[in-house]
Amino acid sequence: MLSCIKELSFLLCRQLGLGSHQIVFNHQQGQACSIEGAQIYYECLGEPDAPALILLHGGFGQMEIFNPILAPMLDRFHVIGIDSRGHGASTLGEQPLSYGQLQQDVEALLEHLGIRRCHLLGFSDGGIVGYRMAVASSIHIDSLVTIGSRWHIQHTLPTREQFLATTAEDRQRDYPQVYQKYQQLNPQPDFPDLVRQLVAMWLDESTQGYPGGKIQDISCPLLVCRGDQDPLLGRQPVYEIAERLEQAQLFNLPGAKHMAFADQAAIFRSVLGQFWDHL
Repeated sequence: MLSCIKELSFLLCRQLGLGSHQIVFNHQQGQACSIEGAQIYYECLGEPDAPALILLHGGFGQMEIFNPILAPMLDRFHVIGIDSRGHGASTLGEQPLSYGQLQQDVEALLEHLGIRRCHLLGFSDGGIVGYRMAVASSIHIDSLVTIGSRWHIQHTLPTREQFLATTAEDRQRDYPQVYQKYQQLNPQPDFPDLVRQLVAMWLDESTQGYPGGKIQDISCPLLVCRGDQDPLLGRQPVYEIAERLEQAQLFNLPGAKHMAFADQAAIFRSVLGQFWDHL
């Protein structure tokens, strides 16, 4: 059963003046919702009466990574950032981490907010959740943007050994700012457990993992994005989904790596605006 902390999120957004383009995600103006044993943290920006846009980050991330590309969103949408289970200010809970569980978390939160349809933008793991939701969800998906996101377990083969070798110690050493942000934000930090569960999720071959061939069922407008120097996702997977789906558009961004939207933020904002202009 879904039990949520009392809040008036839409009223809070208005009181904080969140229509201003100077407003960004900051982990100071949000709420937490209890979903299947975890506290899922979210923040909302923009006019509550506008169409909803949900932002879903990737592994080891949190909603603040989207701040560089918020500007074109706030003119159009009621933007909702979610810290996924175990990340940012959301607790991990006792449920095993999976793309299926992350999808359920998003759907439960949106149902709590009374949102029955939305646009989605997901980076990496967040985009995988977006693919799953666009295939089949209790929420109607009006459009989907994915960035650096796999959609089939086979796409993990080139990086499988890298994933299996991932340790908490290595991540802490190689990405100290990410680790420090996690320690600062998370109410129940357990970095080794998060790393272990993320690796298991990346390599999950069950129905709780990647959508695989079910992407054929996606019917909403889709923008598939990739940095041309992304070491975690090759060109073939994004080309293939663009070929399979008539409504899919492909954006392969030169000079960008996995976080293509941050590496080339100005170009990315422009492309997002053009995509949404033509919905």
